Amino acid sequence: MREEPQKETEIGPIPESWEVVAFIDSVSIKNGQVDPRQNPFVDMMHVGSENIESDTGRLVKLCTNGELKISSGNYYFTPDDVLYSKIRPYLNKVALPDFEGTCSADMYPLRSESHFIRDFLFYYLLSDDFKKAAMSFQDRTGIPKINRAQLGSINLACPAKEEQSGIAEVLFTCDSRRDLAQRKKSQLQDLFRTLLHELMTAKTSVRELDIQSLLPA
Repeated sequence: MREEPQKETEIGPIPESWEVVAFIDSVSIKNGQVDPRQNPFVDMMHVGSENIESDTGRLVKLCTNGELKISSGNYYFTPDDVLYSKIRPYLNKVALPDFEGTCSADMYPLRSESHFIRDFLFYYLLSDDFKKAAMSFQDRTGIPKINRAQLGSINLACPAKEEQSGIAEVLFTCDSRRDLAQRKKSQLQDLFRTLLHELMTAKTSVRELDIQSLLPA
């Protein structure tokens, strides 16, 4: 962001002021599972890999443990955690929940209090560089996945927290603009289908249309 000179490291060129840190030394992985059938967890939202959209981290179709009748052990997470799916790393599923809940044992709740701010860690885990590092382990087992030891062995580029905040803010702005563009695209597609139906069934005449008034803001 500051056009800083770069230096060569074991993970490639990075800005001179950045450090290289091991995942195991900078990010903690939640231990200890809870019973999702018991209070207060039964009424909490459950997050599985299928609830996370690839590459964006968007959470979809969430239900409580009670609604889903989840009985296997889960990890408890809070809004301080980042969720990372260890199954099929190539799908690139990372989430940033803003609520308390539980996640399946196929997910890792992650937290870094010493090296990374939460938003930056989220975007770092979604990056192509991290995905490639995680994918290097997936072919060593029958089911594509990455375990705790393998995850801990990955090296990370670590800027100062002030710079992390600036980077995360820029990426959040990009995401917001992308989401807005996608919503407008969806609205225009719905509008096109509706107008096409109206015109093809002769319910509306082209001369009657005020196209500008129909476009999304």
